[in-house]
Amino acid sequence: MTPEQILRSPGMWIACIITPLILLAMTALYFRLSLKAAKHLGIKSVKNIVRAAAVTSIGPSFSNILIIVSMVAMLGPAFTLQGSNYAGAPRSKLTLASMCTELIGQTLGENLDLTGLSFLLWGIPMGCVGWFIVTLFCTPNMNSAIGFLEHKFDPKLIKMILGCSSLGVFSYLLCNNVIGKPNYYYALASILGCAVVLIINALFKNNKLIVQLGSGIAILVSVIITGITQNMIG
Repeated sequence: MTPEQILRSPGMWIACIITPLILLAMTALYFRLSLKAAKHLGIKSVKNIVRAAAVTSIGPSFSNILIIVSMVAMLGPAFTLQGSNYAGAPRSKLTLASMCTELIGQTLGENLDLTGLSFLLWGIPMGCVGWFIVTLFCTPNMNSAIGFLEHKFDPKLIKMILGCSSLGVFSYLLCNNVIGKPNYYYALASILGCAVVLIINALFKNNKLIVQLGSGIAILVSVIITGITQNMIG
C-alpha cells in the first residue's frame, strides 16, 4: 500500500478514533466533576459560565479551520482527526509534520514513502508528549505553588506577575507572526483584530453575549478586511 492509501484506510480510522473517544470521555468526566465542585462552592451562575466558555471558544476555532483543511489534504482525515486533538494548535502539528519528513529529505504530500510516513506517524504524537508530562506533574501542584508564593510574598504582586507572564507569552506569539514577515498584511490583521476587540468591549460592555463573541468577530473582521486590502493593492 502507498502512504496515501494507508492514511485513508479503515485501519487508520480505527487506530485514530481512539484518542478523540478518550478525550470525549475525559471531557464528560471533568465537566461532571466541575459541576460537583461548583455546587460545593455555592456557585449559582453555572449556566452563564458554561455559555460564556462555549461562545468564547467559537472565535479561536475559526483560525484553525483552514489549517485543518490543509492537514486533511496532506495527512488524511483520520490522522487529522487524531492529530488535531493533541495538545497544541493544529498549525504546530502541520509544522511538526513538515519537520519530521524533512529529517529524511522528503517533502510532505509529494515524495513521501513508507519510511517518511513512519516518521510522520510517530513524530507528531511524540512531539506532544512534553505537553502531557508537564500537565500531568505540574497541574495538580499548581494551586499549592501559588498558595506558597502568596504566603511568602504580596498576593497582589504574585497576581501581577502571573498576568504579565500571560501577556508576555501572547505578545511573543504575536510578534513571532508579525516581525520578519515578507509583507505588512500580518501586522494589519493583528492591528485590526486588537482594534475590533477594544471597540466591542467599549461599546458593548453591558452585553455579555457580544463581548463573548468579540474574539470571533475580531478574527472575521480582520481576515476579511486584510483579504480585501491584499486583493486591491496586490
